[in-house]
Amino acid sequence: MGATRKAENTQSLIRSYNVIECTTTLWSNLQDAETGQRGYLLTGNYDYLEPYNNSLWEIDLELFRLQSLTNDNPLQQEIIEERLIPLMYYSVSAIWH
Repeated sequence: MGATRKAENTQSLIRSYNVIECTTTLWSNLQDAETGQRGYLLTGNYDYLEPYNNSLWEIDLELFRLQSLTNDNPLQQEIIEERLIPLMYYSVSAIWH
């Protein structure tokens, strides 16, 4: 295997790792937002909105990062735009309905 091919494979592996790490962080932030949302809806205590709001901010940042990491893959971009984003925001939008 040539040095160029090896470098390309290494970059691809690093990008895949970063995408996995980003989606794991997204999942964690989504769980935090849902927990805060649930706490607020059950108790009416505004203290639960702090982790909810912080998680929404982090979700936006990680979605931007994920879109940047996958900008060379139209299929992944389509999945993010048409499936992931709508589902994520739907799951944390109960407070506003």
